[in-house]
Amino acid sequence: MGVRATQGPLFGVAAALWITACGGAAADGGVSALPDVPAGNETLAPGESLGPAVPLGGEDPCPPRPLTLNDTLTAMLADVQTQPASSRPFLRYVSTGQFRPGPCDRSDELERAPGELARARMAVSKLVNAMSREPSATVPEAVGPEGLLLRLDLRHYGWERSVTLDGQSYRDAWQALVTRAALALELEGGAAGELSRQLDTRVPVLPASAFVATASRADIYYAVLRLPDTLLELKRELGIDASEDLDRGRWARAAFSNSGVSKEPRGVARYRGTALPGGYFWQSFEYAPSARSDALYLEPLATQADGHEVLFSLPNGLPAYFASAGDGTRLAESRFVVDPAQNNGRMQVTSSCVSCHNGGIITFEDTARSFVEDNADLFSDAVLARVQDTFPNESEMAALRDADSQRMVEAAELAGQPVNAPDPVSRLVLDYASSLTFDRLAAELFLDRASLIERLPSLPEEIAAAATSGVLERSVFEAHYRQAACAIYEGTESAPVGCP
Repeated sequence: MGVRATQGPLFGVAAALWITACGGAAADGGVSALPDVPAGNETLAPGESLGPAVPLGGEDPCPPRPLTLNDTLTAMLADVQTQPASSRPFLRYVSTGQFRPGPCDRSDELERAPGELARARMAVSKLVNAMSREPSATVPEAVGPEGLLLRLDLRHYGWERSVTLDGQSYRDAWQALVTRAALALELEGGAAGELSRQLDTRVPVLPASAFVATASRADIYYAVLRLPDTLLELKRELGIDASEDLDRGRWARAAFSNSGVSKEPRGVARYRGTALPGGYFWQSFEYAPSARSDALYLEPLATQADGHEVLFSLPNGLPAYFASAGDGTRLAESRFVVDPAQNNGRMQVTSSCVSCHNGGIITFEDTARSFVEDNADLFSDAVLARVQDTFPNESEMAALRDADSQRMVEAAELAGQPVNAPDPVSRLVLDYASSLTFDRLAAELFLDRASLIERLPSLPEEIAAAATSGVLERSVFEAHYRQAACAIYEGTESAPVGCP
């Protein structure tokens, strides 16, 4: 339900915001801060406080200057018309306009804001290439005002192929993605109508943060890369059949008790056979807290575990990720590997993986081989020989690990991420999941601070009240995003489809 500007306590707050933004003074002599707004039309008892004061528009001393929706669509249409007609149905756009820096005279902010914009561009490029089985990486073309729009040609990433997601078939990867993106806005009329006709989609653009946060979800990631439902099927697809698997094939293994990502002992294995010429395949062995802590040492050649994570090379050299239960069933998150940055503390496919392996394979030191050799009387001659063949010395394992890490770093550079740069994907995903500031709310509605203040009375009450209190949960914004977009853009030349 929208908030009417003629009723309720929110009107006073919105009016004060609007007056102050326009350089005037409120009726009480001026407003320098805003209180929390009670829900509905509640009234306060004498002396009752509205809550802690919140600075006008949020605390960002240098708010962004987002690209407006109209300017976004106009720039997209102008770019589309420069492309061959045969290519246009495959073109889609991601906007980094929400991160465009505004005017600022603070040196620290002058460095931060452009960094956010660069990170958003980098995240989009890295992720779309990390979800591609094409032989080489392609950095999206930066177009439009200040290069704020990234043009994707679906064919560069194999995204023009049909995708099956949760049993539903979609024409291409973009269509599958926008059905899951809360900020995917169908538009009609004006420039949006012409874009829809030429690109054959009603959602030709997504904000960068929404694109990265949605595309990196495990269900979409697995579907776009067309990864199978089990670890056994994945290995077979890559050419690692039964004769090449852990118990008989050529592998380099290690086991250790101290791991930065798990509280339990952990094992890893790197495939060394001929099925992946020039590629890499790493598999981990995870154990539940109830498992014997010495299992990896007393049974060093065991191939069963309570969970697995897999990292393997895509044709473009970037790593792909796969998590499974002990029986090989594909999972969206690990049961035993931790990621403190996640709300539930568990490793998530894909955002945790790209962060952890930003620099390649995490270093480790095997302690299983030395244990077996020091306690040879506990093992048969056949086990001892197989361990010595399968568990290489530290320098040999380090050479494998470093070579694969170098491949990953070089591939990431070709995908738009400079060497030694922090991972941009996980950062954008975590930022997207965070509560919205007033200025971030404005930017994700294609507005600047003053424009949002002006339109605040027309927004859904759940958004307006939370925004003026200074805290807007992402889930609340997503639930009411379309309603907010309708309130702002209904009746404009390019309006949301199906507004009530």
